[in-house]
Amino acid sequence: EGDVVYYRRIGDALKVGHVDAIKVAYRFYKSRFSTGVIQTYGGPNQKAVMETLKDLHGDPIRPRKRIPQYFWDGDQSYIMLACEATSYCLIEFVGKAMMIQEQAETGIAPTTQKKDND
Repeated sequence: EGDVVYYRRIGDALKVGHVDAIKVAYRFYKSRFSTGVIQTYGGPNQKAVMETLKDLHGDPIRPRKRIPQYFWDGDQSYIMLACEATSYCLIEFVGKAMMIQEQAETGIAPTTQKKDND
């Protein structure tokens, strides 16, 4: 879509802690890497991913108690974890500099939260 491109590398092997990812995607804005997206599925996986992220980055920020969405805010990037009742989880690793650039140029905050079936 315009200046935004998503890539997948078939055969990427990735684990988040002890959890196998079902999909890994890479988002680029104007040919520059901006976001890594990892999808997982399953109740035990949801808990394991949360524990792994907490072990690595500390306790998350949870702005809305009724929505299972968690944020970790680092110096150069942030991490977002969102899980659905179906135990599908989306983890985004977002570079702050590219997010700020894209938002300044487009006036829209970049989003990668889209669940697809491929």
